[in-house]
Amino acid sequence: MRGALDFPLTSAAAVAHLSGEKVDRVRLVLSGCGPAPLVVDEADRILRGQRAAPELLEEAAEAAGRVGGGGIVENAGTEAEYLRRMVVVAARRALKKALKV
Repeated sequence: MRGALDFPLTSAAAVAHLSGEKVDRVRLVLSGCGPAPLVVDEADRILRGQRAAPELLEEAAEAAGRVGGGGIVENAGTEAEYLRRMVVVAARRALKKALKV
């Protein structure tokens, strides 16, 4: 059960639409990076029309870190810099799962 002062670390969710082997559209959303979920439009710009190559997924995950990292604040026992790094990890995992890479 959550307490009154519990905060999420961070999380990411992604959905992808493919046309054959190429990305038609990707939606990546982060939570725990501010007061509301945050859509990372840059991920779609990076991946749209491309094959889901690992280096492009990494570029999109790093973009999520830049976008989401600004809204992160330190909370009980967790440093903001750690949370910023975790945004990239969560985004990478969500994109890999959505794109089946």
